[in-house]
Amino acid sequence: MTKLDSYQVDQKEPLLNALQKLGEGSKFLYLIFVLTTIPTLFNGMHSMAYIFIAEIPNHWCSIPILTSANWTDEQIRNISSASSCTQYDYDYEMLAKIGFEEALKYKNKYRISKTTECNVRSFARNTQSTSLVEDWDLVCDRMTDRSNTQMMFSLGKLLGSASSGIISDKFGRKFTYTIGIVMLIISAPSSAIVPWFWCFMMLRLINGMSHAAILYPSFTFLTEIASEKHRQWMGVAYNAGYPVGTAIMACIAYGLHDWRYKQLASALPSLIMLLFIW
Repeated sequence: MTKLDSYQVDQKEPLLNALQKLGEGSKFLYLIFVLTTIPTLFNGMHSMAYIFIAEIPNHWCSIPILTSANWTDEQIRNISSASSCTQYDYDYEMLAKIGFEEALKYKNKYRISKTTECNVRSFARNTQSTSLVEDWDLVCDRMTDRSNTQMMFSLGKLLGSASSGIISDKFGRKFTYTIGIVMLIISAPSSAIVPWFWCFMMLRLINGMSHAAILYPSFTFLTEIASEKHRQWMGVAYNAGYPVGTAIMACIAYGLHDWRYKQLASALPSLIMLLFIW
């Protein structure tokens, strides 16, 4: 070992000793533990939001001419509905003129099997909450789009997991962590207000990527700082934030009924992550 190497070791020794002392149970360690665990709450909330914002309400084919004739939803369904996605091919203009009672007799007398796809749908208020399904008509031939909203979130996590490690190695974990925070605080609140389904899908993708970009560096921060004495239980407690986040999301859904309010309520707390950039 050269004199230069010996000098560098001597210079690093106080720093290593200080880090070891911090990792054995200092206030700094517990602060880092709290700060790295908070994002796992948001991960649980945003992962489970799909359950509460994408409920499928009862639906049937809307017949505007019967609605204009002051028929009730139940009367329209009784006459026209072959299934939730198809309608009987009657002359509804004629049925509207003769009224519901006569139309019901006509239906019983002249039963037809020909059906057509719905042009317009009506949704029942059989649940207390609204749903993105109703806003963007994600039923029948678009049923897969409903599932794709959660698929995009999971795909974002996959892409984020694959890229965050490479970016961390090249630019540092703090850079990746900061980028993840920026992506989260933009994508999460924005997804509650966008009027376009394709835009909502892209924001779900970015949201998923943001969680991967935040969680992996933060877990590494924690395990590097914590000593062997605390590393195991802190690692377990770190992952416990996810189920706690799902419970918080359930409480939000219980108190709010509009799906956009639920999304916004689960997103706004993530703004606290701005303080973590330092």
